[in-house]
Amino acid sequence: MLRECVVKLKVSDVVREIKDVIGVNLEDESICIAEFISGGSNVILTYTGSYSSPATYMTLLLRSLTKVNANFFSPKELTYYVVPYDEGREARILIYSSIDGLSELNILMDQLRLTGHEFIVITPTALPNILSCKIPKERIIVLNLEGKDRYWPLLAHIVSGLAIARLMNMKGVRVSRVWNELSNLVPIIDSLVSYYEGVIEDIVDFLSQPLLITSTPTMMAVAEYLAYSRDIRVKRFLVNAEGVRNFVRFINRLLIIETDVEEYSMKEIKGLALTAASEIKELKFKTDPLTAPIYGLIIARIIEYLYSRKVGRIE
Repeated sequence: MLRECVVKLKVSDVVREIKDVIGVNLEDESICIAEFISGGSNVILTYTGSYSSPATYMTLLLRSLTKVNANFFSPKELTYYVVPYDEGREARILIYSSIDGLSELNILMDQLRLTGHEFIVITPTALPNILSCKIPKERIIVLNLEGKDRYWPLLAHIVSGLAIARLMNMKGVRVSRVWNELSNLVPIIDSLVSYYEGVIEDIVDFLSQPLLITSTPTMMAVAEYLAYSRDIRVKRFLVNAEGVRNFVRFINRLLIIETDVEEYSMKEIKGLALTAASEIKELKFKTDPLTAPIYGLIIARIIEYLYSRKVGRIE
């Protein structure tokens, strides 16, 4: 009980910050995305910048909860190998543009305009005029994260889940659950932190030496967040699950991020603890894979914050 109170005290400031960020009203943004998707039966998801996970998450939502034909492509695949050759069967395109992806976004937008594709851009902060002038303002979804762009993947996941729930009119058991959970995140944050507080401290300690980070597909956002964090100084490398065996001979410490329903898919990798003398730490979430990455991103922010305190750097 004492340990739990100490942890809560340590993270009270960042928990308050998280509540402020995710407590914003995303009704207009989610409606806009839902209406855009409903305008066609084929949708392509892509991204620019570091974070691919918002686009892969939306792909998972569409495939799991709707009848929309959804495909994911990297920005280069889309720019050079897809949109120039799909004349007559153009799909609508959702672009999740991270703050470091503006140059890539500029190239992609020019290609989409040239080939007559309809597209929408979801971005953490307002686009510069040189980009915003190329697209109707109603096709730019700004999440207003100026000065808080670290929360971009979290808010992008939340607005995507809300948009799909609206698209499906909140019908269906799983759709209703996604809507209810994402509409009521703020009240459960304290209990979420309490539930995972032991794991949080273990992961902070595990970040003391170089490591590999991998995840199941649904938890890619959490892996990306911890791998790309500017506040975590230790050397770490994001590796897809299939490639882990090729890298453990160089760094034999591995953080696996997963949900309990997907853990069997990581069985072979966990065996490396024996065959490659690897040290493995798991960050596992016991919830629906469609909402697990959102809880995971909240916990990842707590981990980042506590790591910063530990090494004496708080931003």
